[in-house]
This record gives sequence, structure tokens and C-alpha cells, in this order.
Amino acid sequence: MINYEVLGIMLRKKCPLRCAHCITESSPDAKGELDEQFVYALLEQAVGISPVISFTGGEAFLDSEKLIRCISKAKSLGFGVTAVTGCGWVRSDRHAFEVIQQVHAAGLDRLCISWDQYHLAFKNEWKLKAVAQSAWNLKIPLTIRSVVTPLSLDKLALPDLGEIQYQLEKIPLIKLGRAEIIPEEDFFWEQTPPQGICGVVLAPVVKYDGRVFACCGPSHYAPEHSPLFLGDAKKRPLNEILKEGKEDPILEMIALAGSFGLYKILKDHFPGVLFPERERYSSICDSCIDILRDQRLVEKLRTYFSRSEGKSLLLALRMMRKYQDKNKHKDNSDRKCIYSRQRETEEVVYGRK
Repeated sequence: MINYEVLGIMLRKKCPLRCAHCITESSPDAKGELDEQFVYALLEQAVGISPVISFTGGEAFLDSEKLIRCISKAKSLGFGVTAVTGCGWVRSDRHAFEVIQQVHAAGLDRLCISWDQYHLAFKNEWKLKAVAQSAWNLKIPLTIRSVVTPLSLDKLALPDLGEIQYQLEKIPLIKLGRAEIIPEEDFFWEQTPPQGICGVVLAPVVKYDGRVFACCGPSHYAPEHSPLFLGDAKKRPLNEILKEGKEDPILEMIALAGSFGLYKILKDHFPGVLFPERERYSSICDSCIDILRDQRLVEKLRTYFSRSEGKSLLLALRMMRKYQDKNKHKDNSDRKCIYSRQRETEEVVYGRK
């Protein structure tokens, strides 16, 4: 069974930026927004299912007053709260501080800034600095999430933030959404389905239209028969949708062994079944989407996990993950944890081995 780490709520699709790599294809003219009372209902239904709520977009800070009220509601229900921003909403240094101060007072526990070469194209570096400095001054833990390419992996488009400390998350560019037309050399190509576990399947998201997906980006392109599409919160209670997702063995397999685990099961146990194989892959998401959009392959996987061998495999993987997590926790407790501008102490890279 999956234990969700965070539930994303995409308040709106609109964003003041139109980044070339945007997986959700957000933009200044994008339509779609969750009603505030509906957000409150989602939060109430998510109690006991996810410990943390992350308000995202589009741009979550476009309507800061609404964001503040949603944060307050989430805190009143006992959630930890994060919010994600691309900083395009900032009008001045003072404006940045006032808004960050208000979300902090409402109960924001961590701020995540999306920033990379694609955000840098808008020449908004001063806005990043204003938001980061405000978070630092208010002692809000800060994460900077950066989409990377082979050329930018070791030379990020981040300005010198001086004394500001932060956690850096690197995410390889995924060829989905607006990134479909980005030059081929910007991707980490592999000739076979990439290996590696998937952490984002532990972070389902409610989209701006009420649909619920198993992860924060790639699953947005999954058809409704795919396990990556969890349901529609405007038609069914969110707690029911998420509980079904927690118990889906296919999603648990992705969390424990990545989409490569699904690929190996199909290859080893259903050798006569044909399924799409690409000439090359830009990320682990490619094979995940390819396999799970094929209803025939989904049925094969469900058959496998209904058998004793499938159940035994999941049990073994759970035990291995528990052992690894225990050792990781011990390693982390044995070292000083400080997130610095040198980015040497704590760096998270998603989607790679």
C-alpha cells in the first residue's frame, strides 16, 4: 500500500510566465481555476490520507488572498503546508516581502521556488532574489526546484543568493507538454527504458478542473482508463479516490521499482505480448505513460498482481524499501544537515539512477 507524502492542489492553470518547458502548459491566458469552497472541501476530505498539502499552479500566488485563506484552512485541519511559485507575480521587493510575510503568518511551512534556464529567459532574476530573501528573513525553509539538461546539470542558471540557504532539487527535463518542441540535445536520452524509482507517484495532485492524477506532471497526459488517472473529485469524494490509489498495486510497483519494474514484469511474464518500445527515452516517465495508456497491458499487470507471485514480489520490495529507508534515516542523522548556496550538503536529483 502506498503512503502518500504530499497532496498537490493546483489552484489554477494560469501563470504570468509561459515557460518553454512547462509540463502543464500554463500561461497568462490559460483558463481553469478551483473554486475556494471546493478547495476547502478537498482539504477536509484529505484529512488522514496525506500529511502535507502543496498549493501549486499555474501560479499559486496570483491571488495571494485566496492562497492565504487556503493555507489557513489547511493548517486548521492539521496539515503541513507548502506552496510552489515561479515568482512571476512579484511587483517589487516590498511586495514580495509583504506577500511572503502574509503566507508565513497563515501557516506556510515551506516555500518552493521553480527556477531554471527556462525561467531565466524572462529576465526575472531579481524576483527570485526578492522571494528567496523574504523567505530567508522570515526563516521559512526554502527549496529551489530546477529542471536540468545535460548542459545545465553542473552549471545551473541560479544567481548568487549570498547567505540564503536552501535545498536544491534537480529534475531532468521531460519531453511532455510544451517541452515537446524543445531541441533534442536538451534531454537525457537513453536507448532502453530508464531504471530508477519514482517518488512523485507518492504525490497525487488535484488539477484545476477537479481531476485527480497519480503524480504532479506526466500523468496529466494519461487517459481515463490508465491507473495514473485516479478520478474526478467533482464526481466522487476525494478520500475515496485517494484510498483506491493507495491500494493500487501498479502504482505501488512504480513507487518501489519505477516504471522499469512494470516493463520487466511484462517482458518476463508475458513474452508474447507486444507493447510500444521507443528508439530512445527522455525519462522514466516515457515508459510509464506508454505502458499504462494501453488498457490491454494494464489488464495483464493486474492479472500478475492478483497472483501469489505478484503479491510476493510487492512484499519483498516493501521489505527492501523499509530496510533502505531505515539505513538512510540513520545516515542522515549522523551528519549535519544544512542547505547552503554551495549546494554540497543536500542535493536531490529525481528521475535518474
